[in-house]
Amino acid sequence: MSSAPSVKPFSKKSVAVAVSAACAGVPAAQAQNELRIEEIIVTATKRQASIQDVPMSIAAFGNDDIVREGFKQLEDYALRIPALSFGTRHPGGSNVVMRGCAVSGIAFSDNPTTSIYLDEQPITVAGFNPDPRLVDIARVEALSGPQGSLFGDASQCGTLRIITNKPDPDAFDAWVDVGAHTFNEGDTGYDIAAMVNIPLVENKAALRLVGFQAEEAGYIDNVLGSSPVGPVYPVGGVGTFDNAEFVKDDVNSSTTSGARASLRWHPTEEWTVDLGVIYQKLEEDAFGDTDLDEGFYSAESLSEWEQLRFEQEDFSDEWYQVALTLEGSLGGADVVLAASYMDRETDFRADATSYLSGWQERYTPKWSDQANPNDCLNGTTYCSSIYDYYPSQDPRAQVFNPEQNERTSIELRVQTPGDSDSRWSGIIGAFYNKSENPSHFASNVRDLTDSGVIGYTYYNGTTYYFGGAHYYLNYVAFYYNCGTGADYNNDCTYAVTPSVNWWTGVYDDTLKQMAVFGELGFDVTENFNITVGGRWYDIEVDRRLIQATLVGGLTNYRTLGRPAECDVTTGQNVKGGDLCYQDSVSSSSEDGFVPKVTLSYDIDDNKMIYGTYSEGFRRGGANAAKRRSIFGRPPFNEFQSDLVKNTEIGIKTTLADGALQFNLTAYRMVWEDMQIEAEDPTPNLFTLGIVNFPEATLDGIEAFLNWRPTDDWNITANLGINNAELSKSGTLEVEGAPIDRSAEKGTKLPLTPDWKGSLNIDKYFDRKIWGGAPSFGIGIAHTGESVNSLSGIQSVEFDQPVRTQDAYTLVSLRFGLEGEDWNANLFVNNATNEYAEQFYNDRWAQTRLSVNAPRKIGVNFRKYFR
Repeated sequence: MSSAPSVKPFSKKSVAVAVSAACAGVPAAQAQNELRIEEIIVTATKRQASIQDVPMSIAAFGNDDIVREGFKQLEDYALRIPALSFGTRHPGGSNVVMRGCAVSGIAFSDNPTTSIYLDEQPITVAGFNPDPRLVDIARVEALSGPQGSLFGDASQCGTLRIITNKPDPDAFDAWVDVGAHTFNEGDTGYDIAAMVNIPLVENKAALRLVGFQAEEAGYIDNVLGSSPVGPVYPVGGVGTFDNAEFVKDDVNSSTTSGARASLRWHPTEEWTVDLGVIYQKLEEDAFGDTDLDEGFYSAESLSEWEQLRFEQEDFSDEWYQVALTLEGSLGGADVVLAASYMDRETDFRADATSYLSGWQERYTPKWSDQANPNDCLNGTTYCSSIYDYYPSQDPRAQVFNPEQNERTSIELRVQTPGDSDSRWSGIIGAFYNKSENPSHFASNVRDLTDSGVIGYTYYNGTTYYFGGAHYYLNYVAFYYNCGTGADYNNDCTYAVTPSVNWWTGVYDDTLKQMAVFGELGFDVTENFNITVGGRWYDIEVDRRLIQATLVGGLTNYRTLGRPAECDVTTGQNVKGGDLCYQDSVSSSSEDGFVPKVTLSYDIDDNKMIYGTYSEGFRRGGANAAKRRSIFGRPPFNEFQSDLVKNTEIGIKTTLADGALQFNLTAYRMVWEDMQIEAEDPTPNLFTLGIVNFPEATLDGIEAFLNWRPTDDWNITANLGINNAELSKSGTLEVEGAPIDRSAEKGTKLPLTPDWKGSLNIDKYFDRKIWGGAPSFGIGIAHTGESVNSLSGIQSVEFDQPVRTQDAYTLVSLRFGLEGEDWNANLFVNNATNEYAEQFYNDRWAQTRLSVNAPRKIGVNFRKYFR
């Protein structure tokens, strides 16, 4: 048995199918045989079907397309999927969005609206999605719109699926792939991968092994500059140090390595057992974003593809997945049982110097609103910044965030056989998922060691007052509310050793989810089908947060340090120990049901029209916040699930004897009770929580075209138009308490461009060069304007303006040779060296800009052994 479906004759149930995400044609040998477009089989409905027979907007790339186009990671193929957009800080730090369902580019605690699947397991992590490398991949499928009935939570607005190749017991197969590349004014890198498929028992069992290692060249320069101008008073020095220690060209190089081993066994003709292990590790030497010569860096002269960082930044992402799938027939029904376990560990260090300077500047004199400056010095009031260093230096800081995610997923499906002649078809299943996500976040500041002795200041509008050394614990007492009287120092002096730790957060989240789902289809006539389905779900979320400061014994600010030690039984501080407490323990649970109805009509064997109403949900949860915060106590510590109601109509056509395909979908999605991250309105307390906001409407069109006018030309194109905006004005509230934030009707949702499209043209030549058939391809991908955040709900502490991310167009070129058992390619990505503003990230106070890579020139060679 072969793991890949064969191409079937041209018929109603197996139409010659486009790679509807505008994949760049077919191999040269096939292009010379016939004009019919190669069929792609997808599993978007959890059963194999031709993409043209599925009444859904689907973008898909097959294995041949992935290899030819050189797709390796999300950024490589995202531009070719019109419904997909993303905000990214670095590999493994992306926020994937479909059809415009986003309220922020990067948030601290929101839930995802688009799910990512690796084979049968959801691997989505909000803002930190893993990015499996596309080596020996069968397909990438992008399913637009709510997929709540079959794929559940986080599939609120779409699902992105990555499906690996499985072992083939019928024949030996192997290949070796090597490549090299260089960036314009950047470094050089390499890519090595290999696969071997070994039949163990003829037609019964096979082993498939895959390995890869890639050194991605850097292209961002960390340039020389002075420390941020943070202090607002004239005594503290500004620009007291530089970053000469970290100045380097091409800092953002990275290494990705991994392996996969999979075993397929057919114990009988009706049953298949797949067992697989996947391992991947990413090590990034620096972040690939840039800085702007504005704000704190207004005195600098920063150019394109340059950053200004004062501390080491790096990121690592290591994970493995173990999966077992049993698939077979019970006579009148097919059964699939899939069980997966994934363990992922990420870790990053980041320069927080500009971030701490931001607190320094904004907290003085913003919070210094007392009439008597002595109130700021005698411990009765906190009203100035901890980072107003006295007498002569600027803050220098680094943050750390190790995180782990363990996930267990089990799904059982029973469905009618795909070759059944019955007018009825159906699928019913049960799903279980448990995810545990402990995380340790720490921020350290240089020289914050002398029990937090700092110079406090007060500014009354005309005069600066200096109070000399004063304990950081004064600030801590007010912030954490650990004091019971006016003298915060006496009540809160629990740190017994010097510490450079400014803030520590220890998070521990646990998610349990159970669901029952199904779909039932009925052929009313030979051409008219009705399918109804839905999903019942039950979700429990537990969250524990410990917050601390001045964690004892930490004197090196460039070291993570240990987690805080607290008396969690009483929830109180322990005198003589770390200044911490169990800040909040919160739980939430909910259940619900989301329906789906699809009507489809086959006009003839080559044309289908359909209409769908579906709903998608995003789970609610619990806010983890400080005890003083309204988000840290019931009932404000919970937020409800939000709901997307989707209505769409579409047409799929195959014309010109299979040489032309055109698909078109129009949709309207109403997003109710949107979850939005907002700030606690309590004065002098910086705390974020999630609340529900009234409504947004997302209207759009998705179109795909694939045309083979002759046997040596292939033209593909796609277009996405999206208008995602708030459809109701409102003020953010938590149980009726205003959050001092409002957004107006018509406000544009972030990340999603107003329109997006691509055009790919491939030419195949009927001749030989060096024993191979030559080909040439050009790709043009345009991304329209978007915004980076939702206007009206920015943080009051770091109130950055909404930024427009300008439209950009990227051009790629490919020159290929294909022999009988080898192929070679010369490629040029971003041929015009376009500098694309992909995402303005305001998390660090000093805005950082994520950009594309400059011009990339590379070669690739693959040798097959069969």
